[in-house]
Amino acid sequence: MNSIQIHVSSLFSEGDRIVVGVSGGADSMALLHALRHCGKPLHLVAAHLNHCLRGEESERDEQFVVGYCKEHGIPCEIRQIDVAAAAKKSGQSLELCGRELRYAFFEELCGEQGFIATAHTLSDRAETLLFNLARGSSPAGLCSIPAQRGRIVRPLSPFTRGEIEAYCKEYRIPYQIDSSNLSDDYARNRIRRHAVPALVSVNCRFERHAAALMDSLAQDQNYLEQQASAAYERAERDGRLDARQVARLHPAIQGRVLRLFLESHQIEVSAALVARLVQLCRDGAGRQSVPGNRLVQLRKGFLEIVVPLDRPPYFEYLWDHSEQCDLGGFRIIYCNRQKYKMFTKVYKNFFIYILDYDRIFGNVKIRQRLPQDCLSLPRRGTKSLKKWYNECGVPEQKRWELGVFCDDEGVLGAEGIGVDRRAAAGEQTQHYLLILRFGERHDEG
Repeated sequence: MNSIQIHVSSLFSEGDRIVVGVSGGADSMALLHALRHCGKPLHLVAAHLNHCLRGEESERDEQFVVGYCKEHGIPCEIRQIDVAAAAKKSGQSLELCGRELRYAFFEELCGEQGFIATAHTLSDRAETLLFNLARGSSPAGLCSIPAQRGRIVRPLSPFTRGEIEAYCKEYRIPYQIDSSNLSDDYARNRIRRHAVPALVSVNCRFERHAAALMDSLAQDQNYLEQQASAAYERAERDGRLDARQVARLHPAIQGRVLRLFLESHQIEVSAALVARLVQLCRDGAGRQSVPGNRLVQLRKGFLEIVVPLDRPPYFEYLWDHSEQCDLGGFRIIYCNRQKYKMFTKVYKNFFIYILDYDRIFGNVKIRQRLPQDCLSLPRRGTKSLKKWYNECGVPEQKRWELGVFCDDEGVLGAEGIGVDRRAAAGEQTQHYLLILRFGERHDEG
């Protein structure tokens, strides 16, 4: 037997059911022939997907595959799909959409048992390396196409296209030539027709050296992924990730751990996003928007995924200077020193913000927070409201619902935080402004 047939025979057992992807080109016709003549009885099904991209030529290829299979008694399944229309509908490239549709077709035919055999060659592997390298790729994208992944088998992966064409010539195997492969309109064709021959002229074993490099990269990738998986398990806590542990990891592992974190939350991963999250872990604070209208935020040392809720409409209520006024769920009470004690008893189960009225300038209003808002608390310094909310653990969405108390000079106080020191009541206060929110009760007990 030929070396190709011997190799193919080593991959399967007698009686195996194999769905063979057959386009009608040299590679797939050689694969179908080798499977038929490998010295083992196999249950073969030829599967041809007509992509409807090349008009009469697509029809020609379909009829060629049907005729060959009929002549040699091979069961044949044909399907026609308008890949261009499907790609437009899905927003995918023609290549990606066609590949997904082909494999879905093969899986359907294969059922629960059996194998899917495709005709990827060593030359395809070398071209893929150059293609991914040219367009920009992670190390994973430069790894070898595995000879077998699950039940998908690539029996011709050790052989170059030249060896496959020689096999077809030796056994007089007919095949069709895809005219689109002769055009430089496609990047892969330019690599196949120009880049590879130039590199082969430097070293005739270029394709084999490229494949060996991809195999070596695949081994390294496998080891690094194992290390990253172990590190991820150590750092993961109920869907969150310990950023301090990530920051201490080797850079080769950091990015992989963060990829696992994003993938566990079904978030589309990019190199740029991973790099920003690495920096976030090193900084020890911050947040980063991610696809799907979500955020990755670093809170209390852990990365976590949050879904920002819609911000409530902006609100602003103006006090009319009456002794008692209800505004949007708040109650404002003006009183003197004598009545102050009475009101604090009446509203003893409510959290009351107590201001010195004589330190207030102009109009008083309660509004939603603004980005520039700051607050000075006695003996605690001046900080932005954002920092105060962070320190107090106020959830992001809740912050937009809390009231900020202001006069013509600026912020008087903030709900959930306290009263600014310039307006805080003290022992010398004669006139008070009390602000409370109904529903915010602090019951005894």
